[in-house]
Amino acid sequence: IDITFAQKTNKVQYPTDAALADRLSNIKNQSETKYQQVLANIIYAKQFLKAAGAYKPRRSPEAKGIGGLGGVGIENWVLQHGGSFKQAARDFLAVADNYPGFEDFCAHYPVWDYGENHKGIRSKPHDNFVADNMNPEGYERMKEALRTVVG
Repeated sequence: IDITFAQKTNKVQYPTDAALADRLSNIKNQSETKYQQVLANIIYAKQFLKAAGAYKPRRSPEAKGIGGLGGVGIENWVLQHGGSFKQAARDFLAVADNYPGFEDFCAHYPVWDYGENHKGIRSKPHDNFVADNMNPEGYERMKEALRTVVG
């Protein structure tokens, strides 16, 4: 066994892009077919939410006041639901139906970033893409759009 001790720094040790790459790499190592399905689900989710106007995070000028999960948020959201956009939509709506207000929804439905926030804007190292990126308008728009997916 080889053990290394190093001085802890304030620098990011595991950025968001590395966390996502590792998760996707693990899926690919297990099954190329599953990997392709997961990528297709992520791409479709992004296209769908962009078309619905519920894509960009609220801080983006392109969001025009409607805050969505954002690109990396959508990737994490789909991955946290087994790589299935449809399952992510079902779970989102199930919680939304129980907690229709945005603030209550945020408290019960986090989408975590397993990588560290590389910009260091916030005091916490891991983003919650729902609470940090969305707003009530984006939440309502996303619910409406996802109902067409779930049926």
